[in-house]
Amino acid sequence: MEVTSHSLGTVARVVACAAMSTLLLAAFAQTAQSKGETRAILDRPVPADSKPGSTIEVAWKLESKIRDRYEPFGAGEVFFRLVGNAAGDASEVVVDGRRSFSARVRVPFSGIKKVEIGIIGVRTVSGKEGTRSDALIPIVGPSLERSADGSGGPEQNRTALVVGAVSGAALLLFGATYYRRRSSPTPTTR
Repeated sequence: MEVTSHSLGTVARVVACAAMSTLLLAAFAQTAQSKGETRAILDRPVPADSKPGSTIEVAWKLESKIRDRYEPFGAGEVFFRLVGNAAGDASEVVVDGRRSFSARVRVPFSGIKKVEIGIIGVRTVSGKEGTRSDALIPIVGPSLERSADGSGGPEQNRTALVVGAVSGAALLLFGATYYRRRSSPTPTTR
């Protein structure tokens, strides 16, 4: 079979369409994980260079979108989590509140990688013991603050990068396989 510019154009359109789908998925990856139209706002960013093992005070408020504007709201069992730089190293505090929340939380021993705020949920399956199923709430504004000398690090959401890289690799593999299949001669039978 001969490869024509028409068949290459078709491959290009398929790859372009898949790439656009990947970009949209990456753009909305964080939103898909969050709890509805809610947001968290820290009173001030957490110092990224806080001493590991120390205790720091944090304060924040929650807002929910009602009729095109955000209104304060409260919830029971809201968590504030400092995720450490090492796998599995995190520190969390759970509070109840009405409109504003505050707590004292221990800094992970490996330092602070990111801040998470959410509502604790429990998922149960017909008669079995429930498992924790949290709903993360997006944080508006900076959640981590660098020190003046540049040490410490800002919160980095790598979700979009990972989704994009994996999807890009899959698209390349698909495109190469499709092109190879279309350009190789088909066996003839007698």
